[in-house]
Amino acid sequence: MHSQLQNPESLSDLCSMYLHFNCRLERATRELTLRTFKYLIEAAGDIRLKEFGYRQAEFFQIYIVNSGRKKVTANIYIKTARPVFRWAMRNGWIAEDPFENLKIFKVPEEEIRIYDQREFAALLNGCRSRLWQARILLAKCAGLRRGEILNLIISDIDFERGIIIVQPKKEERYTWRWVPKNKKIRKVPLPESVSKFLIDFVMVDIPEKQPYLMISNNRYQRIQDLRTKGILSARIRECPDENFSKPWDRIRRRANILDGTFHDLRRTCITEWLENGLQPHEVRELAGHSSIETTMRYYVATRACLLDKARAASQKVIGATGLEPATS
Repeated sequence: MHSQLQNPESLSDLCSMYLHFNCRLERATRELTLRTFKYLIEAAGDIRLKEFGYRQAEFFQIYIVNSGRKKVTANIYIKTARPVFRWAMRNGWIAEDPFENLKIFKVPEEEIRIYDQREFAALLNGCRSRLWQARILLAKCAGLRRGEILNLIISDIDFERGIIIVQPKKEERYTWRWVPKNKKIRKVPLPESVSKFLIDFVMVDIPEKQPYLMISNNRYQRIQDLRTKGILSARIRECPDENFSKPWDRIRRRANILDGTFHDLRRTCITEWLENGLQPHEVRELAGHSSIETTMRYYVATRACLLDKARAASQKVIGATGLEPATS
């Protein structure tokens, strides 16, 4: 660790200093920055900072793709490296940003995956516990992120008004410190049927002194043990159930669904909100996005029913013209 801002000699020095002096970076950003510089040093060597120029940046980009990774992944690493070198430039350690004129790869946008009603029912039926059913319901019907679901406590839910409050948690006897993404507090609707399911779930499945609804009692006790020992990591605070992906994959396979992520349940919810008349700015607020562009670009899918309606509308117009096939 560096006690004062000194001129970094190498790329590894630059990465270390950047993370040290930018301590407010989110954990995911810090880990991505470390991974980016790992590959950057693999590509160019741990050379002196002033020796790293445009040619080395270009070679780094090519190295990522040649190592078998996708172009979209290469774009992510480039975008992660840029702020580090711009920070170095602002401190006067380099004259220019080596990534300034480097063009990122143009990649086609991937289709947004959402679940239809049959798939949603199959996922619920594929669960072997009510805990997982509750998790799926909260993602699909309230649009919550995984970390928001796993850090949900009973006082976050107003069952009478049908509202969930996504809000920070304090470091107290029964809860650990957690902050929502974008540091925002927001309210989301809780459908009546889901509310009834959760009430029954809480009454039967949740021990009296456990405030967290969406993690098992064994997992809760394990986390409390880690807190007592002072070794509860930021990663576990954000995702209290480390054994999440494998059970989800088993549920998906039992539902006979070949692809799709847990996060796609949230995308499905957001798409349905828009389909049922909510305005984009209203959905942005409910989803907790920083911009409407994020909502519309990454979360809203075009359903087959919408295409059918558009096709019927176009056919109606064409039919009114009396169009007949041309004869040769």
